[in-house]
Amino acid sequence: MARFVLLPLTLNFTAHMFRSYFRLVIRNLFRQKVYTLINLTGLSIGLSGAFILILYVVTELSYDRFHEGLQHIYRINTESLQHEFTYGKSSYVLGTTLSEDLPEEILVARTFNLYQSHIRIEDDLREEAGIFSADPELFSILTFDLSGGNIDAFDGAPGSAVISESMALRYFGEDYPVGKTLTLDNNGDEYELEIVAMFKDVPTSSSFRPDMIISNEIALQQMDKLITTSSATPFGADFFASSWSMYLFFNTYILIPEGHTPESVKAIMDSYEGSHFDKELAIEFHLQEYGDIYFGSGHILANRGGGSKKMIYIYSVVALLLLLTATLNYILLSISVLGKRKREMGLKMIHGAGKGLVVRQILVETTLFTLLGMILALTIAELILPAISHVLFGKLLTIDYMQNWPFTIFVLVLSVVIGVVSGTFLASKVLSGRPAELMSSLDRQGKGRVRFTKIVSTVQLALSMTLIICTGTIFLQLKYFTSADIGFDLEEVVSIDISDEQINRHYETLKERIATIPGVESVSGSMWAPPTLSNMRMKIKLSDNPENEINVEGLMVDYRIAGTLGLRMVEGRDFDPEMGSESGSLIINEEAVRALGIEGPVTGTQTNFGTIVGVVENFHIHSFHSEVPPMVIQFMPGGVKALLVRIQPAYMETVLTNIEALWEEILPEKAFHQTYLVDALAELYTQESRFVTILTIFSGLNLFISLLGIFGMSRLNTERRTREVGIRKVMGAESTNVLNRFVFEYILLTLLAALFAFPGGYLLMTKWLSNFEYHGKISIAVFAISGALSLMVVVATVAWHVWKAANSNPIDAIRYE
Repeated sequence: MARFVLLPLTLNFTAHMFRSYFRLVIRNLFRQKVYTLINLTGLSIGLSGAFILILYVVTELSYDRFHEGLQHIYRINTESLQHEFTYGKSSYVLGTTLSEDLPEEILVARTFNLYQSHIRIEDDLREEAGIFSADPELFSILTFDLSGGNIDAFDGAPGSAVISESMALRYFGEDYPVGKTLTLDNNGDEYELEIVAMFKDVPTSSSFRPDMIISNEIALQQMDKLITTSSATPFGADFFASSWSMYLFFNTYILIPEGHTPESVKAIMDSYEGSHFDKELAIEFHLQEYGDIYFGSGHILANRGGGSKKMIYIYSVVALLLLLTATLNYILLSISVLGKRKREMGLKMIHGAGKGLVVRQILVETTLFTLLGMILALTIAELILPAISHVLFGKLLTIDYMQNWPFTIFVLVLSVVIGVVSGTFLASKVLSGRPAELMSSLDRQGKGRVRFTKIVSTVQLALSMTLIICTGTIFLQLKYFTSADIGFDLEEVVSIDISDEQINRHYETLKERIATIPGVESVSGSMWAPPTLSNMRMKIKLSDNPENEINVEGLMVDYRIAGTLGLRMVEGRDFDPEMGSESGSLIINEEAVRALGIEGPVTGTQTNFGTIVGVVENFHIHSFHSEVPPMVIQFMPGGVKALLVRIQPAYMETVLTNIEALWEEILPEKAFHQTYLVDALAELYTQESRFVTILTIFSGLNLFISLLGIFGMSRLNTERRTREVGIRKVMGAESTNVLNRFVFEYILLTLLAALFAFPGGYLLMTKWLSNFEYHGKISIAVFAISGALSLMVVVATVAWHVWKAANSNPIDAIRYE
């Protein structure tokens, strides 16, 4: 019974104690308004920056984790032994064969992105990028949260479709979409689709994000129009459904439940060589865990949209540096202000307060303060995320505290840890002396505390300088990547997308009529517009030396390709319509000449793909991450998917206006998509561009927080040494002499920080540059700017306080306290 009586009393006492501590915290915050503002500003800004980076890291690490039974889901990749590359795709027939050979509990599903699809609404065609075809088994392999209809009604027949809620909202508004129809237009072929089910939008942290799922039969019917091929004759749906060599198009997913092993499935796939396809095809199949696709597909050819663990590590480190700077800044200012409260602590201890009570008070104060900083930090993050998340990270980041519970728990725990660690450290400083010493040390700083504050300030400055060095170096490298000689002239060249089969039919007409527009210098066509992430692998050999077969990268083009792109001819000529048909003609680059071992004149040399008519200088068809490959440029207008136009600079706007008018005349229903090749080059370095933007912002935040700490500390130091300043002024010292004496110690701190920051920044950037086959040198100017900028802002921050004190009335200064 006594325990039931004591419990309410204990709870009341605890609540009363907490309220007392809370009132005490509020009182102390208002008593030191300036330092509270400085401290809270630095802490909340530092935490908000760190929270945004942590949110990005947590979001990235959560990719695909929402799928149930994730550890049992795999993607089948195809390795081409001949071309020495791995593709994240596999042949359609592999899925068919596996479904027949595997136990029924092992599920197989194939998907394909119909990227040139439109939804027809009366006379309007709306482009949709998220239309995928799939087998019905996909809904049993991956996790979809159904919100309407019956998924069993999606049986793979061409007339049914499943759509997302956002797509339903776009086309049906608030009406229930199940049972209604949509018209799919793909390259001129139309399909009436009945909506049989609806699913909630797939989370943004998903590597597979469809808006509509339709039958694979439609994809097979459209393959001839969707892929690039040198064949003038269509292959037909049956060919794509049965050919083992067509392994570049379909994703194949497989669910291997308990009781079965990936090794057993791999063994079955390995047995298909010789029994289902010839060994000469030289392919192998590999299982990749679905949860590893987002981060573990760097070896996959033309992998796009995947995550980078390296960037996760970097952003985690930057977040840690921000947290460290903000925490050190908080501790630094708290220690500096602590001297003003030591008498309060001493009085409490003299009047019988135990050390435990003092420690609890300090811990509650620091924890409540950091929790307040956390609330402000989250508020700042919530306000600015919509504006910056796409710019910085290429995706919309939102703080969903319930759904993203790991982030919420991490933020709470982190805030409490910072408060407890800071409070423990501050308590150790308070309790380091006897109560009587605390009463007499109001204005004195021990050598240990002075040394600690200088060390903290040096560390903060070193971290800021290192980030500035990294930011400046990456910025210069990005400038080098986009301005260095890439082997061809992409200025004033525009690429027009004609990959849509209906548009492609009008290619010759478009090309001829665009060539007549005043201001157009040259028109050509290419399989894709360089620079690009896309590639086509092939093997080439000389007719008189068939043993020397090399891997090359191929590009199918039209007449005048070298002139339009500005490729520099070393030998021979461009593809010229005046020469008649160029069928069977090739242009190769210098790297291909070296790899083939051709000596003497190259033009006229016979290969298994045709006759070499020209040699061009090496050019970067891809980014500087990779070496220049051996290139074979084939004359094959049938493979052209991008129309290239070189325009005289003075006529750029006029020509583009005329091209759009021509497009509207010939293809009024089709969207006009143009790209400047300069922009295509910049797009290759999107990740680096975002990286330098993030470092610029967060290194600026780091420096700002460091300066807040130095600002507060220098203000306190100036207050404590006001009497010293007054005595020096009375003794005849000039204000400039007083200023120099006080500022000199901060100059030494900045120089000491540079001794640590310069080697650290150099090592980090040397490591980063190793990711590129081609790059510029690390500039010494970046180090000079980092040091000069830090020194300038530190001196300016400190000098303001000292100059104010030095120019005050000396008598008032001597009478200070």
